[in-house]
Amino acid sequence: MFGLADRPVAAQWQVTRWTADELARGSYSFVANGSGSDMCNTLARPEWGGRLCFAGEACCEERVQCVDGALVSGRRAAERAKALLAEQQERRQLPTPP
Repeated sequence: MFGLADRPVAAQWQVTRWTADELARGSYSFVANGSGSDMCNTLARPEWGGRLCFAGEACCEERVQCVDGALVSGRRAAERAKALLAEQQERRQLPTPP
């Protein structure tokens, strides 16, 4: 696309060391042959009555294995948690029956 002389110079860059990260170890999701499209939804399903929400690129059917999928699923999980907190707050403000 660019000749060597016309190549743009990066203004900034960041090098990640995923293989050195003791928690990630360079991992990413992998969709195996025969896996259904419901795999992501199953992984993203909240547990413990909605109190434990999961997020990450593996939880986003639209963008699985992509960084922006992690962002999308993270926002979705945050909205679920926010809705649950609002529901709990609303229940606490209701008058106690006689």
